[in-house]
Amino acid sequence: MDLPELPNILKQYEDRINKTFKEYIAIKSQAVSEELSPTQSKFGGKPLLIDEVEYPKNAAGQKLIFLAQINFEEVPKLADFPETGILQMFISDNNLRGLDFANRTKQDNFRVLYISKEQFINTNPILDYDWPTPKETFVLENEFSLTFKRSIASIPYVDFRYESEINYDKAFDDFYSELVKTYLKFSDPTGHKIGGYPNFTQDDPRGNDKFTDYSTLLFQMDSEYYPKQNIAEIMWGDVGVANFLLNQ
Repeated sequence: MDLPELPNILKQYEDRINKTFKEYIAIKSQAVSEELSPTQSKFGGKPLLIDEVEYPKNAAGQKLIFLAQINFEEVPKLADFPETGILQMFISDNNLRGLDFANRTKQDNFRVLYISKEQFINTNPILDYDWPTPKETFVLENEFSLTFKRSIASIPYVDFRYESEINYDKAFDDFYSELVKTYLKFSDPTGHKIGGYPNFTQDDPRGNDKFTDYSTLLFQMDSEYYPKQNIAEIMWGDVGVANFLLNQ
């Protein structure tokens, strides 16, 4: 994929910026009024459930809430990601949505599943099931259909490697300078996506030595909030973001 042209103010740093570009899949969501098919990519609704897959539960044995499903046959090809099969994310219906600050990687109260095409292609999905329903304060207000587009972006300011990759000579130290403002806009990591660079509303937790190997963004779901209309279709806490990272 061709690299985007840099704004003029950034061109003197072209070499360092260009080395950081990563391809990713941008995801656009659209609220729907009719239920999507069991195998379709979606946010919310009902996931694909087959005989061989037990519905995921939390550490207390309660059913987790379905968050998102990606059918990779609907997704443009991205290096190191599957071309078929279905990826699913489930989370707890609590304030932290299943996150455990003491052990961020332990899947006790959230779950990431992958169902291969071979597992479901000749199996009828389970439709008559006691699907758990979230509280009114859950992340999603609706069921959303998804469309996908390949894109590319350079390392953002919020990434823990920004200092070593971009600001190693302190040229980007002045947060209020036109240079840094331009780079922040140019490298914007917000939005729903597969791959690329994650966004964080606060510090990158990978700055901790325990998580520096988690360099692959599996999936990111951002908030969708429209303050002028006072509409929040997807909301993580106070306009936050959720990301699932792999240590590879």
